[in-house]
Amino acid sequence: MSLLTSLFSFISNYFSRKREYAADSFAVKIGYGEDLKLALIKLTKSSFSYLNPHPFLEFMLWSHPSILKRLDNIKKNET
Repeated sequence: MSLLTSLFSFISNYFSRKREYAADSFAVKIGYGEDLKLALIKLTKSSFSYLNPHPFLEFMLWSHPSILKRLDNIKKNET
């Protein structure tokens, strides 16, 4: 059962990260890119988020992309 739970969690995290990137891209498209960047930075400071996790751990365990990857995605979509 734990193998199925791990597999489902992995798949769920993948799609969650994909949707997060899509939401960030949409925010940039409608003109809120700069506001989103400022909000992410403020949230990171207030919650002491880990900015640069190991890629394998982020891929397997995190349901959202790291803040640095999200900021890079926002920057890429602004141009």
